[in-house]
Amino acid sequence: MLGTLKNRSLIAVSYGIYSALIVFFFDSFSFVNPAPASVVGYISLIGFVSLVEFVLLELVRVQMLNGKNFRGLFVSSFHISGLVASCCCWLIFHGEESSLFLFITTFLVSALLPTMVVVLYFIFNEAKLKISTKEIIEEEKSEIEYVPLFCLESETGKTLLKLPIDQLICFEANDNYVIIYYFDKSNNVKKMMERFSLKKMEEILSLENTKFERVHKSFLINPSRLIAISGKAQAYKLELQGLESLIPVSRSYSINLLEQKLIEKN
Repeated sequence: MLGTLKNRSLIAVSYGIYSALIVFFFDSFSFVNPAPASVVGYISLIGFVSLVEFVLLELVRVQMLNGKNFRGLFVSSFHISGLVASCCCWLIFHGEESSLFLFITTFLVSALLPTMVVVLYFIFNEAKLKISTKEIIEEEKSEIEYVPLFCLESETGKTLLKLPIDQLICFEANDNYVIIYYFDKSNNVKKMMERFSLKKMEEILSLENTKFERVHKSFLINPSRLIAISGKAQAYKLELQGLESLIPVSRSYSINLLEQKLIEKN
């Protein structure tokens, strides 16, 4: 609003004209004895108010540039310029005490409207800034890639394993236990055995909308870790990243899906 000389000049002149209209509306010059010529009086009034307001706006700009609080001076500038102008008009036109009081009252009343406009402008800008800041924060949060986690807990609620799902390689059923093959933070292959079923592993993965492939009654694999498919129909073998042994594929499992994913991956 006050960034350019043109804007500051426009605000100052506009307030000067506005003040002259208020004086005209209240017919304040009729109480000055002798009453000034209409044109001279109103032009002088516009000039006084505009000049004082422009000087105050320059002070406001200086405070803005210095990083100081400028809002108080900006709001009160309308009252100050009106009071200075009323005193100057009273002195120039040799008015009586009653006319000075009338001028001061007139300018104090006239300053209420622009003061309210400026206050509402600050409130609106503050609300707009808060909304923009909130939107930016929400956008930044949404831009942060969500990493689905695999969290395995015991019956007592103790966390047994917690890692990004992408680090999982596969699950192998072993009687009443399941062997979990995964990469640790150093990208080394690790495995752990816990008393769970493959079905339970599928349920945990489904909580993160992630589906591993049950290629065999004893194996649940992470398709993103598939490197190669070998063998022929009814005897396919899968090579997974990080594992030396090949994973058997059940005869009832359709290998087409994995073949398509492997083609897309390569």
